[in-house]
Amino acid sequence: MSFGSRIQQIAKAITGRDEISTVKKIYSYVAENLEDVGLREKQLGDLKALQQEKGDCSEYADLFVTLCRAKKIPARVITGYTVRFDKMHPKHHWAEVYLQRYGWVPFDPSWGDVQNTAARARAFETLGSRYIYLSHIRNDKMLHNKHFYFFTYWGDRASLKDSIKFKPLIPSNKSH
Repeated sequence: MSFGSRIQQIAKAITGRDEISTVKKIYSYVAENLEDVGLREKQLGDLKALQQEKGDCSEYADLFVTLCRAKKIPARVITGYTVRFDKMHPKHHWAEVYLQRYGWVPFDPSWGDVQNTAARARAFETLGSRYIYLSHIRNDKMLHNKHFYFFTYWGDRASLKDSIKFKPLIPSNKSH
């Protein structure tokens, strides 16, 4: 079975009574069918994520967007940073879905990947203000199809390390 046929088969099986319930079922499908393997340098994309049933935030967003589009619901992957203060890497991908009633609404399917259905519903319904948007252009020509940065240099080999770290203004006091 081709990738397109498999996506259409999955999309056909996902039904909701309205646009929002359909998006919520897609969100749950992605969370239930992918395993989070942590940040990877190389992105797999939706096809490999579906085949391997695993990925990082990029694959969660890619598959979520693909299934939304298969249901004729406009969606796009967003590239940026998250300012969560845990062990999560600050580089992040999530999605936006165009809902007729609300316009572009952000969803983060990788954070919905929890067994507790109440926690998943909460993750679906309340996306916190912990994102810094960089782009909604998936393969930005200005960045030579990169997502976060691109640079050209002359001379000896150059390397660049990510050094961005977000820290809370007020340190948490975990001794209480």
